[in-house]
Amino acid sequence: MTVTAPAPVRTSADSFSVPVVDLANDPPEALADALVTASCAFVVNHGVDPQLRRAMVRVSKAFMDRPRERKEPFRWDGTGLWRGWQPVYEGSPELTGQRLPDLVQRFEIQLQGRRTDDPVDLAALAESFALWPDDPAFAAAWTRYYSACGQLAGRLFADIAARLDLPAEDLPAWTDEHFANLISNDYLAQETPPAPGQVRTRPHTDRGGLTLLWADDAPGGLEVLLTNGTDWIPVQIPEDAFLVQAGDLLGRWTNRRIRPNVHQVVNPPVGLGAASRRMAIVYFHYPRLDAVVAPAPSCIDPAARRTPPPPVTARDHIFRRQEQFKTYDADGVDELLAEAAAG
Repeated sequence: MTVTAPAPVRTSADSFSVPVVDLANDPPEALADALVTASCAFVVNHGVDPQLRRAMVRVSKAFMDRPRERKEPFRWDGTGLWRGWQPVYEGSPELTGQRLPDLVQRFEIQLQGRRTDDPVDLAALAESFALWPDDPAFAAAWTRYYSACGQLAGRLFADIAARLDLPAEDLPAWTDEHFANLISNDYLAQETPPAPGQVRTRPHTDRGGLTLLWADDAPGGLEVLLTNGTDWIPVQIPEDAFLVQAGDLLGRWTNRRIRPNVHQVVNPPVGLGAASRRMAIVYFHYPRLDAVVAPAPSCIDPAARRTPPPPVTARDHIFRRQEQFKTYDADGVDELLAEAAAG
């Protein structure tokens, strides 16, 4: 059975834009305020070396361009958390069940260890992953980028926690102890029109705390819904910036003061051929997997009509969302759209 996405909301070029946060010049509370307002924000002057990101793109494209038989040894085996090469576009029981697959292939890692620039720590991070492609430059670039994004995510979360008075005793699980996966999404060139209803990535929210996204400017790109918005906003990420998006677990910890960002990746115009290929590099941040995520007392208004969500462990939430991806991963999307429509 094919499960279709919810009907898209209307689009408009007149909607207000994604806020920009300058980490070198804006006050520490600027990111939290932007996420409360919009659920996502561009972050500039973030300290992650742009040359490192370019190396990530280079080695990722080289791997994705390999013939299928040279990627197959590094494919996810269908057990545990997603990792390795995943040809989502092909459709398979372990990835997309019987639904119409999204038009993307991806590679994914999760590393364990200290996220620093120390060569010993970087080597330990790299040793914690078993599905590296047979290209030393690939593992080196991905490990360094993973560590750099981890350091940035910890800094951002400390600023958010301070602004919203989130419990200090919970913070380490979201900063230096946090879990994360790093993904390259290769949206294949659409040489022929997609099947009816088939898209690059369906409307969804991310599962975790924060998402650090970079993507190129190829046509057929990202669209977001801002907090309380009902219009899709096309997003072009500025050079060397990140788009920081709030995820489900941050929404739960803040009792929806920061709402998860709903987004999608649309198809390019027909007829562009090879020019329609698109690459995105995404760092998905979560708390430590055994952390129990519950609404922070500072974010609960006793007079509010909305009941706070129940506690959940990060691991249980991730696996539940991963299973939902096989049908249609609409967890939370319909509710957020209804809240926006209600004002």
